[in-house]
Amino acid sequence: MRVSQLALLSFGFFASANACGGDDGHNHAIKKRSQPGATQSTAFPSSPLIWGDVNFIHTTDSHGWLIGHQKKSAPEPNYSGDFGDFASFVDHMKREADLRGVDLLLVDSGDLHDGTGLSDGYPPGGIDGHETNELITQLPYDVLAIGNHELYKYQITRDMHENFAPKWNGRYLSSNVNITTLDKDGKAIDVPVGDRYAKFETRNGRKVTAFGVLFNFASNDKGTTVQKVQDMVNEPWFKSAIAEEPDFFLLVGHMPVAQDNWPLVFNAIRAVHPTTPIFIFGGHTHIRDCVQYDNRSMALESGRYMETVGQWSLRHW
Repeated sequence: MRVSQLALLSFGFFASANACGGDDGHNHAIKKRSQPGATQSTAFPSSPLIWGDVNFIHTTDSHGWLIGHQKKSAPEPNYSGDFGDFASFVDHMKREADLRGVDLLLVDSGDLHDGTGLSDGYPPGGIDGHETNELITQLPYDVLAIGNHELYKYQITRDMHENFAPKWNGRYLSSNVNITTLDKDGKAIDVPVGDRYAKFETRNGRKVTAFGVLFNFASNDKGTTVQKVQDMVNEPWFKSAIAEEPDFFLLVGHMPVAQDNWPLVFNAIRAVHPTTPIFIFGGHTHIRDCVQYDNRSMALESGRYMETVGQWSLRHW
């Protein structure tokens, strides 16, 4: 196994499309087509994405920017793709992966809330982000992780726990984040907002063990709990989850890939599985970043505000 390509893509509007050639005396000229009023991306160098045996598409820190960046001044035209464009891109990529017989996983590292009126402009009594979350659920994400902006208000965390997480069938991960709620008897209980981890197989039968880890966040609202990463890796459930060797570990969490606590999780896994591939997708610092911890791992952070989409491919599995 080797890493063949890491790409961080400015998410500009896909403006051109091929049309059919003229026949029977009709002229079907090729021209640019886009949504009315959409900001057109500027010209920039591009090349075809390289496909591997296992491929990833990564988003993080979208903060409600589902309508893209609409200003005409640079550099925003290169970030003008909206959520509908991204959904179309993902759909085409998933289909292409199936045609090629390879795996493609779509992952998100958290912070869906707090950033635009689309996600935050709810009247008193409403729950910020509830409707935009419904749009997020239309995409075929394979793994998602919680962010700190899902924890500033208890009602938002509760909405994530009761309405958002269940739609992902165990793939919305909050390995070290709990919420206090009531059971059916009215007794207070402390439970994960989503799931602590997930084990699944890709379409091509590769076994995956995934976690969703949040950095040591301390400004969460009452009724929510964030366990320190150094304590989480010593939990019996964590040790049990990593005991069985998968084809690769997938760490998708809201934590910077450099200068933070990913090495604590990485080293805990490496102590048990010295050579198993570990793929890390981080977030929070709103930058494009890439770090390699050893020659059987890679960590990627893919910007912010829907202006960047991370793409990663691996060959020779």
